[in-house]
Amino acid sequence: PPQADGAITSVSQLKLSVFTADCLPLLFFTEDPKGPIAAIHCGWRGALQSITSPIEDLWSDYHNQIHVILGPCLQPCCFEVKTDLIETFTQAGHAIDPYLESRGDRLFFNMSGFVIEQQLPFIKPAHIHTEHLRCTFCSQPELPSYRRNKGTDPRIRGWIIKS
Repeated sequence: PPQADGAITSVSQLKLSVFTADCLPLLFFTEDPKGPIAAIHCGWRGALQSITSPIEDLWSDYHNQIHVILGPCLQPCCFEVKTDLIETFTQAGHAIDPYLESRGDRLFFNMSGFVIEQQLPFIKPAHIHTEHLRCTFCSQPELPSYRRNKGTDPRIRGWIIKS
């Protein structure tokens, strides 16, 4: 398969997966057993480009039936950002101020909160599953973290299978 940050399928018994090491894995499914599934790798660039918008556009037949599972990723406790990232989001028309926390002279970004509130409004809040959402940098037991490990080896594999 080609390298990509996401995949969508309706083919039975097909497994989709994404590998992450601080980015946000998003696994989509519908209540319809014949409905599609999707796996998306959402880093800050994907959030900037609204990577989840094809789900809303392509899955309009499943209105109010879409679910998403959010996996472990860098959380606001450890997701330090610089002003250039903030300016990039602002220039793209995204208001990220509500998702920034200032601690002294440092800024921290709540990217998962940004994605949930700004890019998943088409999903009912009860269908947004965050029980696996924890920080890859500081959680115990330790999870793979690009920032902590200075690389993507190892990575977390998030997967979903079409029944």
